[in-house]
Amino acid sequence: MESRNVVVLLTAAINVRGVANTATPDPAVRIREYQEALALWAGNPAVKRVVFCENTGADLDPFRAAWKALSRGVDKEVEFLSFVASGIDPAKAKGLGEMAIIAHAVEHSAFIRASSHMIKVTGRYKVNNPEVLIDQVSIDSAADIVCGFRHKLSLADSRVFAVRPRFVSEFLLPMTDLIDDREIWFEHAFARAIHAALAQGWRWDLPADWIDLEGVAGTLGTRMRQPLLRRYLSRFMHRLRQIGYER
Repeated sequence: MESRNVVVLLTAAINVRGVANTATPDPAVRIREYQEALALWAGNPAVKRVVFCENTGADLDPFRAAWKALSRGVDKEVEFLSFVASGIDPAKAKGLGEMAIIAHAVEHSAFIRASSHMIKVTGRYKVNNPEVLIDQVSIDSAADIVCGFRHKLSLADSRVFAVRPRFVSEFLLPMTDLIDDREIWFEHAFARAIHAALAQGWRWDLPADWIDLEGVAGTLGTRMRQPLLRRYLSRFMHRLRQIGYER
């Protein structure tokens, strides 16, 4: 299923030298990975609107040119946003930088303002089955937040998630001051924001299926692409979690 009511937000940071907990600081490598991921989104027929938001003030003209070539003849729209996330301590910058990107995109993107849901994806990652989330929030519009949890519900998976845009202003941004990558990560703040939303009657769901991610983890530098048998096992374990949460 395709939907213009759902927008994909790709978060990006190109010039990250000196930022703590960043396994891939080389801008050239990061640009290549962002372009490879962007090509995947340009070629996916289920995705109609994409926002690419970058927080180090990088020149995005090469991305615009690449997108124009990749999406020629395709019914698809994109917004490119670039700004400088200033005043952030490098020791805390990774999580705070991600928060700043999401906040900037929600404030400045016309696509996000016009959408019922946004699917946030760490921009260097390739999501091989994005239709899982697109279909889930398109068919079940009552789902306010869709993501995975880890560590006894203390960490929310921030690599890929779907939320209503107003979740960001009402629940996520108020958690900004908690973030310090030495102790409290963005994932901790995101989890606490979800718990606060649930206390106000919002609805959370697990993704309807396991999300097939490919890329290099930003903190550890490990590759996430799994062999076939491991993918089957991950999908099976995801289904068990669904059964557990539904009981």
